[in-house]
Amino acid sequence: MQNEPARQKQIMISYCHRDKQWLDRLRVHLKPLESEFKIEIWDDTRIRAGSDWHADITAAMQSAKVAVLLVSADFLASDFIRQQELPFLIESNGQEEKDILPIIVSPCGYVDTKELSHLQPLNPPEETLLDMAPSRRERFLDSVQKEIRRRLQERIPDPKALEARLQEEHSMERRYNVVVIGKTGVGKSTLLNYLFGRTEFRSGVGKPVTSRGFHKKPFESFGIPMMFFDSWGLELDKHKDWISDLEQELKERGTDKPVEQWFHTILFCVGAGTHRIEDFELEIIKRFIQNNYKVTVIFTKSDMVSDEELTVLSKVITDAFGNQVACIPVCSEEKVLRSGVKSETFGAQAIRNEIFHGFWESVTSRLPERCVSLLETVVDEWCKDKVAYVNENVGVFNASAVQATLKKETDDFLKDLDGDQGIINKTIQAEVHRTLEAFHEFAQVIRLSAKVHEYHISHVQADAQLMQAGWGSVLNRAGSYFASPLLLAFGNFGLLPATLFLGLVMLPVLVAAKKNEKEAMIKYLESFSNQVKERVRTLPPKIEKSLKEAIKNSNSQS
Repeated sequence: MQNEPARQKQIMISYCHRDKQWLDRLRVHLKPLESEFKIEIWDDTRIRAGSDWHADITAAMQSAKVAVLLVSADFLASDFIRQQELPFLIESNGQEEKDILPIIVSPCGYVDTKELSHLQPLNPPEETLLDMAPSRRERFLDSVQKEIRRRLQERIPDPKALEARLQEEHSMERRYNVVVIGKTGVGKSTLLNYLFGRTEFRSGVGKPVTSRGFHKKPFESFGIPMMFFDSWGLELDKHKDWISDLEQELKERGTDKPVEQWFHTILFCVGAGTHRIEDFELEIIKRFIQNNYKVTVIFTKSDMVSDEELTVLSKVITDAFGNQVACIPVCSEEKVLRSGVKSETFGAQAIRNEIFHGFWESVTSRLPERCVSLLETVVDEWCKDKVAYVNENVGVFNASAVQATLKKETDDFLKDLDGDQGIINKTIQAEVHRTLEAFHEFAQVIRLSAKVHEYHISHVQADAQLMQAGWGSVLNRAGSYFASPLLLAFGNFGLLPATLFLGLVMLPVLVAAKKNEKEAMIKYLESFSNQVKERVRTLPPKIEKSLKEAIKNSNSQS
């Protein structure tokens, strides 16, 4: 029996049969996507009796655009999954046509599994589906559906689809992501308890974390949902591996991802009593800064050292990074010193101020690149669609007609980009506004007006409109594609004479001409796409400048 042809876009769910209850519930949440995107949601219950089940699974893995892994101890214990499915899916992870989304359904050794530990699961290992309350579980599965919807929409070049994708992106479950880094024993857990007024960060958090990567813990503070990221042991003998893991983590939270997935606050803890900052610690801070993140250095246990010693430590940071990094001395717990003097806690308010303002500094630096990423996606998808059109429609005698169509669609696309209601302005305006809406709690803390985006867009519009004069140079630089002598000779040639000539001597030559025309048109489209993206990439400094002015004016008016 022949296998049923796979659809162009497909979601595959990999699971262990003992976890079928989770499969069934997930399918309910994903069901609307089937009709909306004309896709198939595939799992092994779709295998028909008598068919080659191994071939069916292989075909599903090959055609899947999104692969969802329902990970449990039973899943990890399956020889077929570990030896057949995972190697195939992992090898294709990160390719343009496939995304892998792990969901941890019950406690298991996910972080210790070599094949999976580098993949960011949709839920933290400490909060599995089994651990969640029913209402929380349903909200989480709904967020999974929205994440998959977003990834499918990324492949649709229609501007309306882009706007819909942005709305879904920003309706995902939002948490404020706090990263705390520091050597073992530096006092991270005590700092968090002091800073957020909690007791759930036990001293065990400060024990060496042996599994590599960043480990998440959800919590809530001041009515704001947060996610705490703890890192594995930051020690000199592990710094190369640590840097490697950090680079991977930063890549997964790049500006091509929505703001909800970024780190929002990075607290780098240095024990004041150590009297030194290692070179590899400076290197880690540098990597964050290179990715446009705001880093705050916390000198923990500052009550144990003198002001002069704190000044020396601060100078090391200032010499390395200038004013880019703030240094805050902190005492996180009261204690009686040897002198009999009782030390008091200090530094919490200074850190909170730095967190809230630092959040917007990071957003201001990274959001322009995020906007460019979205615009580049629009351009890439447009180009991909036109290349497909060329491949499907160019024939021996119709190259001129296809060329005319491409010219018209190129002109129309440039018009769609420009103007007050063009793709460029609408994308920037929507992303800035939705970011403010997504994190309105933090906007309120620093009295940042929700109308910032309007002020911002009034500036960026003027800058974007200056690009209109440059579109002509884009077309000229891209150039017209190669028009072969054969196209000139036979483009308007009558059907009967052409057929006779083909039958005699010209068939091999014209087949080659058709291939040349396709290659030339595709080369033109790629050149045009690259030139448009070059123009788009000139926007970030202008967006950042306008954002900073908008935030400054908003604060002064509050």
